[in-house]
Amino acid sequence: MMRHDPSRHSRRNRPGKILVLFALLLPLLFGMVGLAIDGGLLLSTYRQTQNAADTAALSAAYDLLNNLSAASATTTGTTYVQTNNNMANATVTINIPPSSGPHAGSASFAEALISYPYQTSFIQLLGVNTNQTVGARAVAGFEGSTTGAGITTLQQSTTSGGGTAGITVSGGATLTINGPIVDNATTSSAFSTSGGTVSATSTSVAATTGVNYFDPLANLPVPSTATGVVNTAYGAFTASGPGTQTLSPGIYTSINISNGATVIFSPGTYVITGGGLNIDNTSTVSGNGVLFYNTGKSYSAVPSETNPIPIVGLDSTTSGGGLRALPNDRGTTNQYGSITLNGNPTWNLTPISDTHHPHHGILIFHDRKNTKTVTVSGGTPTNPIGTIYASNTLVNVSGGSFTQLIVGSLSATSGSTTVSPQSQSPPAQANLVYLVE
Repeated sequence: MMRHDPSRHSRRNRPGKILVLFALLLPLLFGMVGLAIDGGLLLSTYRQTQNAADTAALSAAYDLLNNLSAASATTTGTTYVQTNNNMANATVTINIPPSSGPHAGSASFAEALISYPYQTSFIQLLGVNTNQTVGARAVAGFEGSTTGAGITTLQQSTTSGGGTAGITVSGGATLTINGPIVDNATTSSAFSTSGGTVSATSTSVAATTGVNYFDPLANLPVPSTATGVVNTAYGAFTASGPGTQTLSPGIYTSINISNGATVIFSPGTYVITGGGLNIDNTSTVSGNGVLFYNTGKSYSAVPSETNPIPIVGLDSTTSGGGLRALPNDRGTTNQYGSITLNGNPTWNLTPISDTHHPHHGILIFHDRKNTKTVTVSGGTPTNPIGTIYASNTLVNVSGGSFTQLIVGSLSATSGSTTVSPQSQSPPAQANLVYLVE
């Protein structure tokens, strides 16, 4: 009698079941393979499209930098995508100025929008449409050159220091610049010469050129022990009345010189934390190779993780975007003091002359967050007293001689002021094209 062996039938029928199961799963397997292949190719296409958008925006901005028309810049940007990047089927839109974003309306920026068709090979097995479109966007612009500028103003509309943006010359004042003027103000009163006279080799005003001009010393490091600051606290210094005193570099809460005092500053950096610098018109001051850094109460000379003193950082509060130096002191305005240097024809102050020092050529460095005014009035020093760098405030001048003025805004109300850039002046910024979005 023959016995029925179920296992034999099971083994005989199993290959058919597996074949059916494999047939059912085959589209899913192809879909998964397609997801991996098409996904990778789609990512690669997106990168190519984004690179093309970056190139298009940069090339269009470069045309704008060279004073070519918006139409020419548009053609250049489109050519870089469709021809140079071998994307003939791409749809390219170049907007000058950009249609959206923080730089919308600025004629020195170009926006590139690209749509590029992509056809999948396998992923449609999962129900995804075969025809896909990859999109990319980029915005690039340029900063106007400040090379060789005797005066550079940085504020565009209003200044925190209480002045109108730009340059105002009034009261019969004479402003003589042995070099260019670069004015970043965009208001209708960006450059006012009512009751005064100005002479310069050239004048560039953002309100008329549509070009943004940025801080040429934005990458200048905050003075610290890393740049030679002597970490010795002297407190408040006051010299009043006849007599001669000699100061050593270090950290002071304030420096006040008045009533015919004579003060000699030894070479080095003088950090003033909150109390300001004041010299009246009866006193005599001198010093070779000095720098005055007017900062706030929370200043620390030694960089640390909790109190960094960076050289370059991304400061979103800076108009125009891009890399900018972060200030050491981000405190409130009551942490800072003003600077008043009343005229004395015997001034003899010279900045650090060593070109290897990061602060060479600068006499006054006003903390970038300090909005208290700087006033220099009267007097004609024997030599230019160096660069005044006060990027976020109003600087008042009424006579004097300087190598550079890099300020938030400038007001000349009387007297004769001369600015003569020299070889030892801090390096200025050349034209720069860059991506911002």
